[in-house]
Amino acid sequence: MDYQSEISWLAIQLEKHMLEDEPSIWKAMREADFKDSRRYNDGIRQVYIVGEPGILGEYTILFEAVPTSMGRIESREGHPILQWMTVHYYLPSDLDEIPTGVRVNLFVEDRLPTWSRPLFQAETIAKVVSKKKIKTLERLTRVTNALYEEMTIDQLMDDFFPMKVVEKSFEELYPDVPRQHLIRLSTLTDSCERSKVMDLAAADMLNTYWLQNRPSFPEWMPILIREVAHFLTIKSSNAQGEELIEQLKRWGEREKRIDGK
Repeated sequence: MDYQSEISWLAIQLEKHMLEDEPSIWKAMREADFKDSRRYNDGIRQVYIVGEPGILGEYTILFEAVPTSMGRIESREGHPILQWMTVHYYLPSDLDEIPTGVRVNLFVEDRLPTWSRPLFQAETIAKVVSKKKIKTLERLTRVTNALYEEMTIDQLMDDFFPMKVVEKSFEELYPDVPRQHLIRLSTLTDSCERSKVMDLAAADMLNTYWLQNRPSFPEWMPILIREVAHFLTIKSSNAQGEELIEQLKRWGEREKRIDGK
């Protein structure tokens, strides 16, 4: 799980718009105060992971250390993504320590361990990450099943499902694919040129979204990074023409509000 690419993409966009002073997503990011952004009560995404130490050690390469029989730990310092996300690891023996009301990511091999049953009964599991799909999970509407090789930032940061349906307090506006880029995206065959135009379109769409909805930083940073990760997945898919445009349209229509509110 390499999250440097999302940070790098945003840094490049910031550099391109560094001298601009009109209201924009880039100006809002430059002016945001991230000094205390790792505090637990400032909208920082709290991610909860449960699993056997051996499994976590094999598949959570973002972190230098995982829980051991000596006790539970939290994620290491120093990685840029941890400015906006705090990861909590729990061993099977620590289930009683998981805060009430949170949703967790369960890491397993290819089957559900017996010790995880109380978590399912309490509807604490949001996502099961495994080496292959687990059929038992197909009938659980509140649990998703992700594969290790598909792990992206989405898999950690998109794991929160409200325990109750939250009434939306305002209408969310979604950006269209900018018209000035549509023709080029539908006809370009050179991968390098297509990549450049996709970056321009994505940057314009994110800026349009911010101007229309005005989410606040640093609270919105985890959602922004998640959406950049999704865009980079589209960019690496080598889709072309109408298929590419449709993927960008669907990306623009993804909900981007803080915790869905």
